Amino acid sequence: MADEWFDSSRIAHTTRWQLPLPDRAAVHDWLSSTLETTLALLGQLPADAGADDLYFFRLACLHEAMHAEAACYMARTIGFELPGMLEERPITVGGELHVPATRWQLGSPPDGGFAFDNELPAHEVDLPAFGIDAAPVTWDRWQAFVADGGYANPRWWTGDGWSWAQRVRGTSPSFPSGRHAATHLSWHEAQAWCDWAGRRLPTEAEWECAAMTQPGFDWGHTWEWTASAFEPFTGFRVHPYRDYSQPWFRTRQVLRGACAATSPELAHPRYRNFFEPRRADVFAGLRSCASR
Repeated sequence: MADEWFDSSRIAHTTRWQLPLPDRAAVHDWLSSTLETTLALLGQLPADAGADDLYFFRLACLHEAMHAEAACYMARTIGFELPGMLEERPITVGGELHVPATRWQLGSPPDGGFAFDNELPAHEVDLPAFGIDAAPVTWDRWQAFVADGGYANPRWWTGDGWSWAQRVRGTSPSFPSGRHAATHLSWHEAQAWCDWAGRRLPTEAEWECAAMTQPGFDWGHTWEWTASAFEPFTGFRVHPYRDYSQPWFRTRQVLRGACAATSPELAHPRYRNFFEPRRADVFAGLRSCASR
């Protein structure tokens, strides 16, 4: 019965509200039983178990961590605060980092431990020199865009961005101020801010390169939208969990980074997060970039 309740590959979103779900106690019992079985199977593995033997255990742990983060942003969306769990750090650095032209290996190397299928295969890309913000855009920087009538001027919005902004935010929305990273912003908003500021979003290759080579690169405040569409790398091979990446290619934008609700096991600079560009409920912000 559990697959009929919880298998997201088989159950459409529109039907989930009508499912005959069990009560809380029954769900708790099912979860406990599943965990005990999983731990028993893990304990049966030999001490020298390899990556293939551990794949599904690692996948399950990381996927559960993703859902824990999703529970946090859903709670915030409905106004249910989680005290002490989302302590966001203020941003104390500013300015721009200058990254020289380089040939960068994008993606997870084959000997780098567990990797999701969309991070593979690693491949080299040529990056011209570029400048990139040392930290994500803060609310203070975002407020300058709002004060300048950014939401009332279609000049800064491309594609579906203008209609999205008017429908969701209106012409004079209210946002916080201060030195924390601007978050709960859609890709449309990130792109509009960059156009207004005379900047651009970094590609995911630029973001990854800067994060892994520049000592002053401050990240982990919020997920950060990139200019890159979520697409398979050349040579992509789908992993056993076929619904993790493949169904969403070319319909999402890549985000890089992490936020206060992100599990440490997922907070590494090669991890590719991805959401629809209209999503503003997730912990997502931006940093800007410029060609050199």
